[in-house]
Amino acid sequence: GSCCRTCEMCELDGHTYSSTTTFPHPTEPCRICQCQQGVVRCIKLGCERSCSHPREEGACCPDCSGCRYQDTLYEDGQFFNPPDNPCRRCSCYEGNVLCRDTRCPVPDCAKPETPSGECCPKCTEAIHKCCGSCENCFYLNQTWSNGHRFQPNACQDCVCINGNIQCVTKACRPLSCPLNQQGTCCPICDRCYLDVENRNVASGFSWRVSECQSCRCDLGSIVCSTQQCPMLDCPHGMLTYKQPVTPGECCPHCIPRPASCVAFGDPHYQTFDGRMIHFQGTCRYLLTADCSRAAFRVEVENRNIGGDARVSWTDRVHMTVAHHRITVDGFYNVMLNGTQVPHLPLLIKPYIFIDKSANTLLINTHLGVRLSWNALQHHLQVEVPSSFKKKLCGLCGNFNNLPQDDLRLRNSRIARSDIQFGNNWKVLGREMQSCPDATPYNPCDGISYRKRKRANNACKVINSDLFAQCHQVVSPAMYFSACVHDVCACGGNEDYCLCDVLETYAAQCRRAGVVVRWRSSTLCALNCPSELGYVFDECGSPCKRTCANTNLPPSVIEEQCYMPCVSGCQCPAGMVEYDGRCINSMDCPDT
Repeated sequence: GSCCRTCEMCELDGHTYSSTTTFPHPTEPCRICQCQQGVVRCIKLGCERSCSHPREEGACCPDCSGCRYQDTLYEDGQFFNPPDNPCRRCSCYEGNVLCRDTRCPVPDCAKPETPSGECCPKCTEAIHKCCGSCENCFYLNQTWSNGHRFQPNACQDCVCINGNIQCVTKACRPLSCPLNQQGTCCPICDRCYLDVENRNVASGFSWRVSECQSCRCDLGSIVCSTQQCPMLDCPHGMLTYKQPVTPGECCPHCIPRPASCVAFGDPHYQTFDGRMIHFQGTCRYLLTADCSRAAFRVEVENRNIGGDARVSWTDRVHMTVAHHRITVDGFYNVMLNGTQVPHLPLLIKPYIFIDKSANTLLINTHLGVRLSWNALQHHLQVEVPSSFKKKLCGLCGNFNNLPQDDLRLRNSRIARSDIQFGNNWKVLGREMQSCPDATPYNPCDGISYRKRKRANNACKVINSDLFAQCHQVVSPAMYFSACVHDVCACGGNEDYCLCDVLETYAAQCRRAGVVVRWRSSTLCALNCPSELGYVFDECGSPCKRTCANTNLPPSVIEEQCYMPCVSGCQCPAGMVEYDGRCINSMDCPDT
């Protein structure tokens, strides 16, 4: 059902992986990778600590638990004498074996002997001549019994053996950092060096390398860890916001679905909470605004349809955001702060992006407030994120999920009718002093029965099987009523008004995820200039490809444009727009 193919699998070194799968690199065990729509992205993992152990095949880091020395495994902190050299005293420290030769004391006898398996010579004759008292040791002004082990300081382990004190000094691991501080026995690194510019941080300091990876300094060693994201299962009615939408976060999360308000026809307003309001005023009105912090404001200007002063449609849109004033009219002219924009797209980082795709002008803002304007059919849609819930006012309502109170006036009371509600949100100003209030009017009341019946028959297409797949997600009832109202008001231009409402209903279906191919040669046909290479697409990408952006990755363009798709004349897949026509991307002129 889509135009272009998407990559659901990734290939790496002869292996195939499905999209969103996380897997270790097949040849580099210290890299973890993820398949993202055909592209493999990998990050390098860091070992928690280093040691002299060999790294097993296929493993990223060596197993530093214990020490292996001459085919014997010793535990961390264990002291031992190698079987082939009893005069060497060794210890196991974080996977590394540190050894030191024993210094033997000079025996106080004529013929000392070295017992089998021991290192130092002993006075065996003196032991037998003493009545047991010589077995004790006198050291540091204290008497130690034979066989007693003690630590005279933090770096030594001593033992009294047959009147002699034997001590082993703890071997300290070599340091790779120039800055260190003295510990209880051995010096320790108190800083970690981050790069060749000699930048350093204190031990215990932690920092983020990326949204998903963090590191910390641990006594001179940099230890990094990567966050693993859980599987996301959003409840009904929620959307998944992924990493590019929420900078600084690693894992996707669920947020409430954004709401939209639509102005169409002569005109009708479907509020953020889903209520349909019919109001034919011909002034300038507040469509919607942030009434809590004044973060943004959207106003509409309506003008008469033909010669009937009682019927109008939206003709101009005004938007204020980030201290910028934007005005668009019925000919897609764009004014920014009173000056006409010569060409699109327009990007004011990081606040505003404006572009035109097919028949739709798109405005995207840093607030998540998005506006789409189809000037040919006077169709306006404003989308706001859930952060503006209960903060809005104007013709689009207050966005509190309660359509019952959408007719709220400026003084917070509820209006008795759509007419009273619409007149209350008229924008007051010097140029609006003479703008009259709208009066109740139903165009179907002043025409013949035959014309009313013809309007009903024409609008039945909304309830027909042509739109059947959309009926379950978007109720057609309000749009059928609006269609009859508009066709009655259009007089001799019934087809135009009918197509306006049908396109509005089809756009709401697209937003709900249902694309209806409803146009035909006899119903609202749109003829695209094929001589310029254009084709009609009911659900084309709003991210227009041009010679200016043909070399940019699709993700860069999609971050700025408004989603979902739009209907209208588009360049076919593989072609880009240049100077009002579609050409092959290879034919783009050098810039």
